[in-house]
Amino acid sequence: MLFTPENAEKVKQGTKTETRRDWKSQHVYAGRVYPVRLSRKDPVPPDATYISIVTVYMERLGLITDKAAVREGLATREEFFAIWKELHGTVDMDKEIYVVRFRIATPLEIFKHQFSQILYRKKPLGKEKAVAVTLPDGRVCVSDSYEILRSQQESSGPWVRLMNKGNVAETISVKNRISVAEVN
Repeated sequence: MLFTPENAEKVKQGTKTETRRDWKSQHVYAGRVYPVRLSRKDPVPPDATYISIVTVYMERLGLITDKAAVREGLATREEFFAIWKELHGTVDMDKEIYVVRFRIATPLEIFKHQFSQILYRKKPLGKEKAVAVTLPDGRVCVSDSYEILRSQQESSGPWVRLMNKGNVAETISVKNRISVAEVN
């Protein structure tokens, strides 16, 4: 989810737990995990903060309260309106906008999100490559086939069993991150 650098820092510190967006259609969904990003063009950095969406709903812009402004990382609703006007040009109190409430994602939520991203990507593995996933408990899950990982995920969850398929010469991984490993 995109944030300004100032707001991304507030999210990371936990002082911003809500955002209001003027979207034509809904872009994020409750129960899903998203990285906090500054730009769509740049890749997600390894140390990115991830948020878990708690709820998404529509609300008239003028209904924001001082309490909601604090959840936005601001002091008052007047401060919120000043920033909204700076970003959008006008403040239409009757405009229906999206309200997104979120929290910092847990390591397990981040792992599941990243694992699902690699499982369902379209690009096939190369002949000399394998998927290596560092599990939340520190074990490394390795496979040369997405299908094996998918079937494992469907039967008991990818975070339950360790799989060793092929010989791994080097695994480039960080805890709770997914990487590609060279195989012999």
